[in-house]
Amino acid sequence: YTCRQGWCCWGNISFTGAQFRHKDLLQVVPFISMITINLFKTPHTSADDRTTIDFSSPQIEAIFYYLVYSRRPIRHTELTSLFWQLDPQPAILAELQATLAALQQQVGDYLIITPESSAFNRGLEHWVDLYELESLLGDHTISEQQKLEELRRLYRGELLPGLERTHGIEFRAWLYQQRQQFNA
Repeated sequence: YTCRQGWCCWGNISFTGAQFRHKDLLQVVPFISMITINLFKTPHTSADDRTTIDFSSPQIEAIFYYLVYSRRPIRHTELTSLFWQLDPQPAILAELQATLAALQQQVGDYLIITPESSAFNRGLEHWVDLYELESLLGDHTISEQQKLEELRRLYRGELLPGLERTHGIEFRAWLYQQRQQFNA
């Protein structure tokens, strides 16, 4: 691990001096060469096309899929308001850090964590049904019949079903809005 400007870093996980715990150094982050993510019908993530990643809680799963869907770094204060319904108080931010550390235990370097934000690492090998669907919609080189067949294969059902049970009314409102866009 390395320390700089009051932050101790291990891999992509950073902790302030007050929140740093030695046990965090002992965590083993898995190496995944390719991740496959399905956001439609039944959310599913697999590593290297064979090992299902079973998220340790619905909240962790929802945070991961939110980061995948967003395609940009998300500020930690935004994550806390989406998933905890409280102002980003120090205790909530510490809980978020623990949640992100647990998530990184499951997805390895596919999660980028900085002191201010977190993001899905699109620089690593990945396949996401949503990305494929959006790419297909913009592809004008294939016939409409081929496009329709491929759309049916990719859009297998509702976006992230079952995750509306997770914490945070803001997340549920966001999810409802995204689903409405696909149903329009």
